[in-house]
Amino acid sequence: MNKGILFAAITALVWGFLPIKLKVALSFADSFTIVWFRFAIAFLFLFSYYMLKNRENIKILLKPPILAIIAAFALAFNYYGYIHGIALTTPGSAQIIIVSGPMSLALAGFLFFGEKINRYQIFGFLVLLSGFVLFYFDKLSGFTNTSNFNIGSLWVLSAGLSWGLYATLQKKLARNYNPQQLNLIFYGLSALLYLPMVNFSQVATFNSNQWGLMLLLGLNTLIAYGCIGEALKRIPANQVGVIVTLNPLLALLIIGIITNLGFTFIDSENLGMLGISGAILFIIGAILVISRGKK
Repeated sequence: MNKGILFAAITALVWGFLPIKLKVALSFADSFTIVWFRFAIAFLFLFSYYMLKNRENIKILLKPPILAIIAAFALAFNYYGYIHGIALTTPGSAQIIIVSGPMSLALAGFLFFGEKINRYQIFGFLVLLSGFVLFYFDKLSGFTNTSNFNIGSLWVLSAGLSWGLYATLQKKLARNYNPQQLNLIFYGLSALLYLPMVNFSQVATFNSNQWGLMLLLGLNTLIAYGCIGEALKRIPANQVGVIVTLNPLLALLIIGIITNLGFTFIDSENLGMLGISGAILFIIGAILVISRGKK
């Protein structure tokens, strides 16, 4: 298997479990604290690795590229917008809406890199929009607090768009820089941005299970963004996008299995036929857009 495809597949798999872990973490910690832990743990692991193996790579922190700084701000906002949106909606809903990230990456190709749009992509956009409308109104009808759902959806949508900016800049920077060096900047700067907002009195009350979950969330960031950086360096962004777009289906499948087994730490999605049809159309449309009609 092509290494780039393998790296992208690992990212999709890791992200499939992410919304569930975040929803559980929100039961005992606020959004800012969780986001800071994710970046701080990932930075500490990567920084320690370079300290032991290749200290030269750490020098990029002394004079980071301006585009990397912009990408770090975009990624930092993505993390907060996504978890805040999950708090107001559901993990499954957030995973569907966050596909706006790969979509915006595809649009960046048309607008900034001179890529041509074809009939498959136009059709894909129409299918995607139809699927989103069906899914959105199915979920909206099942919510007692529709205002929260609407606000949460907007947060996730904005998080997806900011991810698209990050991924576009990451792809451009990967031509000249090691992806893991860039991740040092992304993790480190984002951790610094959120440090003043961490609720340390809340952290002091964590039990061993909660500390374990925070560690897993940090490792999720380290693995997912480490792999996606390597994937973007090796294969076209559109191929990466196709694979990453599949992670909402993984998330919905995992949530369905968990709730059917009788676990109650996360609510079931309760999708009707309208919502299921919308989710499938949304993913099919996303794949058509990103793949440019290729197999």
